[in-house]
Amino acid sequence: MNRRKNMKNKKLLKTVLCIASGIGFATSIPFMTTACGSSSTKTSILPDEVYKYDPNDSTILTGFTDEFLADTAKYGQYDTMEIPASVTSIAEQAFAPGFASIIPSFIKNLTFADGSKCASIKSGAFYSSHILTSIFPNGLTTIENGAFNSSDLISAKIPSTLTEIGVNVFSYSYNLSSIVWDAWQGGTTTSVKPSFDNVSAKGTVKVTNPTSGNDSQKLLDYLKENGSLPSGWTIS
Repeated sequence: MNRRKNMKNKKLLKTVLCIASGIGFATSIPFMTTACGSSSTKTSILPDEVYKYDPNDSTILTGFTDEFLADTAKYGQYDTMEIPASVTSIAEQAFAPGFASIIPSFIKNLTFADGSKCASIKSGAFYSSHILTSIFPNGLTTIENGAFNSSDLISAKIPSTLTEIGVNVFSYSYNLSSIVWDAWQGGTTTSVKPSFDNVSAKGTVKVTNPTSGNDSQKLLDYLKENGSLPSGWTIS
């Protein structure tokens, strides 16, 4: 009887220690694995060495190196592509030559390094990729035709500097259900062509740092009228 009671107390103590450990570290570590057996995936960024560049302009990113593509399995612990800050442009079909994605399926996120100089993403650059989330950098002005066509994209965060979204940029991204646009300036400064057909039938649009109280609604109306956004979308 006493033995079973002691075992129960030990289990209870272990549970308390696990919870306390989680509370103690949660404020400083966004993703963690504990010794108690619970775990979550930590965002891990591919090293810069995997990228190749235009031989005549080292600021134009043209895809992955042959060495990386020859043995992507050894990079399976990574889940994020972070475009180096020095990149000014991502070349046409950079990661989808012949419109066939060469991005490994374990890569789920696209981000840009702090201080990014990237101003344009060319046509088909990330066509048919497995990327789930993308946060575009301040300074980006153009996303050209079909750049993310047929990807698994769920959400996109767009900077105020973006002035042009080409045809079919996000088309056939069937899971895309969230668009967050920072300080959208309206149709007079932003050109959005039919870019959102065949995305999720329902989703949300939000303007961060709005200049007026109804900017999110104005953006929603604009994307429905000009960008082929489905009628079922609402503001968040």
